[in-house]
Amino acid sequence: MNVLKVETYENESVENILERKSKIEIEKYRLQKKVFQLIQMEKELNKKLWTTCKHDWVLDSACSSDDLCKRYCSKCQLKNMKSMYI
Repeated sequence: MNVLKVETYENESVENILERKSKIEIEKYRLQKKVFQLIQMEKELNKKLWTTCKHDWVLDSACSSDDLCKRYCSKCQLKNMKSMYI
């Protein structure tokens, strides 16, 4: 994991620290919004795949016997669980 190191200055003013903090909060919000948009786009694409793909369901060898969804499509990689996509 990459850990960002914040540069600190010995005689940095409180105002300057607060300004930098504010910029970080704004950037965090922008990135969170972008992640949310990407998640929504992915959901829409999965819905489209669910309805358009001619699924070829295969058993997922990584699943255990108590998993709810044991199959996935070899073409589009969606799980065989309609409620996840519609």
